[in-house]
Amino acid sequence: MSRSWLILLLAGCHPAKTEDTATGDAGMGPSPAEVEVRLAARALELARCPGSGFVPDVSGVYAALIETASEVSGNLSGAQTEILTRYAIIQLCQDEDRVVGEILLCAFDQSPLIDPAGTCAADLPGDALVANLPPAVVTGTVDIGNETVFLSGFDEVWGLQPGADLPAEPSGAGVVESDALLDQDEDGAPGVTVRGNGLTPTQAWIARRTTATFSLGIGRGGLAGTTQSEVGQTVLGGPAARALRGRRYTASGAETLWLRADGLEGSPRLDANGDGLLRCAELGAWVGTALPAPRAWVCQP
Repeated sequence: MSRSWLILLLAGCHPAKTEDTATGDAGMGPSPAEVEVRLAARALELARCPGSGFVPDVSGVYAALIETASEVSGNLSGAQTEILTRYAIIQLCQDEDRVVGEILLCAFDQSPLIDPAGTCAADLPGDALVANLPPAVVTGTVDIGNETVFLSGFDEVWGLQPGADLPAEPSGAGVVESDALLDQDEDGAPGVTVRGNGLTPTQAWIARRTTATFSLGIGRGGLAGTTQSEVGQTVLGGPAARALRGRRYTASGAETLWLRADGLEGSPRLDANGDGLLRCAELGAWVGTALPAPRAWVCQP
């Protein structure tokens, strides 16, 4: 999760550009100030969509909360549920009963897990990962009679080259070396660096893929329903690699809420300044108000 960015969103604040030139832990990559500026400017360009001519028509802009959940077992104190709560900007365009859309991640929170030693922690990537994630494309259909939408194709990839598969996870403390890996957070380490937020800080390098489908009911003011997702993860190396290796992720269901944000059906406009860009900074006012804050987790790091 990008905790600092989530706090800014929850406060409805826009990070200001500063002259801070400090670099990350690995001495490479963008400074924290630069990453905050990139996150604030992260945007979708408002697309032209003629609409379907059908009723209901889900074409438009949405401010969204998207949960994905997995049952995690192995190298833990029993099976536990891990939930990622994403805050995103979404555009949908409907043509007859077909729908295509883009989902731009702006921030996320991740639930902690309890390890065999009783430590409660979430292993979190930094803000630079969020700043570098491309929009996810989804496609699907509207069931006009039942006023529901089904969307598939969501594919969120951390630390892999486009089109690459997850490499095999070694046992022990070995480091994975593969041309499939991408230093997506620009810190000089393979894949994506995650840091445990428990009492004792930890660090590991991972690659992860999350795929998801959405089953949504159409209501006044937006869409709401469930997410069904699958997670694959390879721990590539790092000081805490042994602690994270051997975990298994089983698909599980979660909740999602997409609120209209385009002025239709009496909704507020996300693009408040009318510049045609749907910016993550503009999503801040929705988080913790119209969109709920993340769940209260079972344990707190």
